[in-house]
Amino acid sequence: MTEFVYVTGCDTGFGNIVTKKLDKLGYGVFPGVFLESSIEKLRGECSDRVVPVLLDVSKEESVDAAAEEIKAELGRRPGSKLVGVVNNAGILVTPGPVEFTPSDSYRRMMDVNFLGTVMVTKSVLPLIRASQGRIINVASIAGRIGLPSQP
Repeated sequence: MTEFVYVTGCDTGFGNIVTKKLDKLGYGVFPGVFLESSIEKLRGECSDRVVPVLLDVSKEESVDAAAEEIKAELGRRPGSKLVGVVNNAGILVTPGPVEFTPSDSYRRMMDVNFLGTVMVTKSVLPLIRASQGRIINVASIAGRIGLPSQP
């Protein structure tokens, strides 16, 4: 039986590192990646327990498609279960004075950082409940400390 963890934002950075660490610890991982090129890169760097899924957390149809892929893959691996989701995907608008930052930049950030987290969690919540698994939400330090404006 393999215990799987679904991690978003795995093209680079923390999500990519978490994916590789979980793989080394013997967990199966569904790394959500935004770029198609990241799929082959992860396949080349990790074991066959790592099953990358293409994911844009700001698009409900992409989130739902990834969840269906995860359910199908778990079905192909008898006894496997999803024991965790790590909501790591996130973006930051270019820091600057509010009056010079377009509202669409804030909207995009909310779509990814907030609604993306909600949609991803909802999409796999029945699997997490069934395994009595865990949900981990990663946030940026920018949520705690205001960044100085740039001219």
